[in-house]
Amino acid sequence: MPKYLIQASYTIQGIQGLVQDSAAGRRADVKAAVEGLGGKVEAFYYAFGEDDVIAILDLPNNVAATALA
Repeated sequence: MPKYLIQASYTIQGIQGLVQDSAAGRRADVKAAVEGLGGKVEAFYYAFGEDDVIAILDLPNNVAATALA
C-alpha cells in the first residue's frame, strides 16, 4: 500500500475545537476516516511552525488519498 505524507494546519476555529474536545479526539477522527477508506495511520504528530499536524498514512491509492483531502 502506498504511503502518503499529510501536512495540515488548523484554522482558529480548529484550534478552539482542540481546546474543547482534546487533541486525542481529533486523532481518533482522522484514524476513523483513514480506516473507512481502507487505510491505516502509521504516524500522527502535532508540530509547531507552519504545519500543526504531520501524518504518515498507508492508503490503497491516490483516489483514497484525494477523498481524505
